[in-house]
Amino acid sequence: MRATISTFDPNHGIKTIYLHDCGSVPRFFALLKEFYPIHAAVDELMSLGDLSSIGKYVVPHVGTGHSFEKPEPDVCVAYHRDRGEDLQVHHFDDWNGYIDYINDSNVNVVFDGTAWKLYYYQALVEV
Repeated sequence: MRATISTFDPNHGIKTIYLHDCGSVPRFFALLKEFYPIHAAVDELMSLGDLSSIGKYVVPHVGTGHSFEKPEPDVCVAYHRDRGEDLQVHHFDDWNGYIDYINDSNVNVVFDGTAWKLYYYQALVEV
């Protein structure tokens, strides 16, 4: 299921990355809340750019041979880092641009600096 992961800062707007497949929505949301609960962890996740899949960890262990084709278990798979594509992090000054971008996504999560919010088809589901 297509998803977006975003951060919102009233002074800097919305920063968004695409996630190709979030899998089970409850598992995806629980994973974000458990492993990415603070700004530093969220910023590290967002620095990867668009993702193929999300895991508990941003950085693979040294020597595991993590790649797009052979990912290390529980590690995020990023199009830029793991497949050599251009880094894609999308920036929006306001909610209108963000809403236009997420139109094709079923699941959208936003970190507002203190908590994750889950939107399913643009309707707030869980905080």
